[in-house]
Amino acid sequence: MNTYLALKFVHVMAAIAWTGGGLYFSAFGTMLESRGDSRSLVSLMRLLGTQGPAVFMPAALVTVISGVALLTLGSVEWPAWSILGIA
Repeated sequence: MNTYLALKFVHVMAAIAWTGGGLYFSAFGTMLESRGDSRSLVSLMRLLGTQGPAVFMPAALVTVISGVALLTLGSVEWPAWSILGIA
């Protein structure tokens, strides 16, 4: 496996962890709120307080850094969506 494919794998896995985790917590929080389960919702918010810095932020950074590395290694021009994504 070459460097480009390994970096692409890392990029996709980090993006899945970042967006998938955020979507999961959003859906779970919405479900708890609709049930009126405030005790569990507070527990979820506490969990998010620890998971944000431990999982979401590193996954976001790995996604951005590996994306920039992929654009550089792939020797392609930087499309507008990639510049907007970095911004």
